[in-house]
Amino acid sequence: MKRIVLTVVLSVLLTFACMPSIASADWGFNLGDDGVNPANLQHYNFSRIDVIIPNVPGNAGVTWSGNGVSNFSQGGWIANRINSQYVTATGPAAGIMFWNVLFTGPETPPANFRLDYVLYTDNGLPAFGINMFITNGQLNFTQDTGWKAMDTDQLRAYSQSSVPVPSAILLLGTGLVGIAALRKRIHR
Repeated sequence: MKRIVLTVVLSVLLTFACMPSIASADWGFNLGDDGVNPANLQHYNFSRIDVIIPNVPGNAGVTWSGNGVSNFSQGGWIANRINSQYVTATGPAAGIMFWNVLFTGPETPPANFRLDYVLYTDNGLPAFGINMFITNGQLNFTQDTGWKAMDTDQLRAYSQSSVPVPSAILLLGTGLVGIAALRKRIHR
C-alpha cells in the first residue's frame, strides 16, 4: 500500500515538474471605492474587501501577482492572498480608500479580463459588490460596458463562500483519505 501511495505522489510531482512553463508578465492598476452602493446610493463605512478574479473564460491564465493587493491609502489595512484568484483585505473602517492591484498572466495587458470585489460593512455584513470588465488592461468606468453592481444572488453567493472552493475540496479529500486509512487500520 505504501509503495502505491509513494508511486502516485511521485507521479503527480513529476507531472508538474515536467510541464512546460508559460511565459507570463505582470501588470496592474489603481482601484478605489467611496463606499457608495451604486444600486441605492447608500454610503457605507467598510472594513473588509474581497477581491476576486472569477473563473470565467475571458480570464484564462490571469492570476494574482505577489500578494495581489497593496498600497492602501488608509493605514492599518492588510491583504491576505487566499489563493491565485481570491484576495481578502481588512483594516480599520474607511469611508473612502484606494489600493493597487497587481496581476500576472500570458499577456500584457490581457485582451479581456473580469475582476469582482465585495465590500463589507464594519459589522461584517456585505454592503455591495461590483463586477468590472477590463479591455486591453484598461478599466472602463461607464456602467454599460465597464462595470455593474452585483445582483443580490451573486452578492449573497460571494459573501457566503468564505472558504474558497479549491481549499474546501482539498480539506474534504484529506478527510476522506484519513477516514479510509483509519478504517483499514481498525479492521486489521
